[in-house]
Amino acid sequence: MTASRTVSESSSTLTFVTTEGITSSTDLLMNRGVTYEIINSTARTVRFLQDGLAITADIAPSATGSVSVPPMASNVVVQGTDPTTQQSIAANIDTTGPVSELLAFASISSVIFLDGLLFSRTTTNLQTSDRVNWVKLLFSESTPENYKEMARNSATILTTLIDGSMWDAAFGSIQPEGFQVTMSMELSNQGANGTLAYAGATEVYSVPFQPFHTRVDYVTYGADRFLVPVAGLLNVNTNYTASMEANGTIQDVIMHEMCHILGFGTFWSVYQQNLKNSAGVVKQWGGGQANAYFTSIGGIGAGVPVEEDGGAGTAGSHWDEMVLDSELMTGFAETSNMPLSKITAYAFADMGWKVDLESSVIETYALPGSHAATHSSIGCCSSMPLDVSTVKSL
Repeated sequence: MTASRTVSESSSTLTFVTTEGITSSTDLLMNRGVTYEIINSTARTVRFLQDGLAITADIAPSATGSVSVPPMASNVVVQGTDPTTQQSIAANIDTTGPVSELLAFASISSVIFLDGLLFSRTTTNLQTSDRVNWVKLLFSESTPENYKEMARNSATILTTLIDGSMWDAAFGSIQPEGFQVTMSMELSNQGANGTLAYAGATEVYSVPFQPFHTRVDYVTYGADRFLVPVAGLLNVNTNYTASMEANGTIQDVIMHEMCHILGFGTFWSVYQQNLKNSAGVVKQWGGGQANAYFTSIGGIGAGVPVEEDGGAGTAGSHWDEMVLDSELMTGFAETSNMPLSKITAYAFADMGWKVDLESSVIETYALPGSHAATHSSIGCCSSMPLDVSTVKSL
């Protein structure tokens, strides 16, 4: 079966029209980690599948349902089955990245199927922005004011800790007003998937050493280059916001996600100095400054241990929960304060950032005496992996 497709786009609607119904040549560009309302205005039963397994109940003709696209989704299809012949036709869902990368800053609310011939998504591109030093914050119109304030607070802490002006000269040709990282913040119901939020960089540059870089024990991209983000996405799962607000951890979770946008965890898999296990997952930090500090406060081993459990998005991109327990950048959430420690501050320095290691925003932290913390059932976040094919060079 073949199909032709026309695309029309405005600030409110993106519509695909096919001539032969839902076919494999029709891609629905849906955002990973977002829950959508599904309006089935067709004569077919509609369901969504991932890797051949249903992730929704059957949505009958003229009925409404919902689908939560997993944060790390791939191989997702929507299937329409004719109720008389039981013949199925399917369309691939493109989940290679957040819709925000494809439609500027968009909030997606629904997918509509009309007689198997047309589907549309309602979108809203309205946004507001704030600037906190070298961080630009973008918010969808629906972002609550208290979440905007928590994002501003987190940006203030990170820009107090890290002097972004060190990149001004390197980025001068593309950012004449000085180095800036644009962070887009969204809130969406991703379902009870055990993930509080996810984040990562969406635009990254490979940058050579600057005059400030005088050490020989950095973690690097190649021999003498760092990875530096200029844009990223942060999505908070509203399924858990009430519990995070109740236990007072939502501010820490937002800051945790911003650290991922700055490369913490999200870039680690390509840093050549990091030690990896047989499955290719980073298991030990390779930067000299964080490792030396870890040892100085009683850490055991040659370097800071990196999480190997928790699956994609957690393993290889966080400190090990069993060793560092409540530290801000472990992969499992606490129900109390998660301190930004000097271990994380030194890790940013190892990644090439200019860090004030005596800053008052660094919190008091001690390794747990037993080194035997247990994993929470809730993962703090799922970090978006870096697609090295998209890295640009300065």
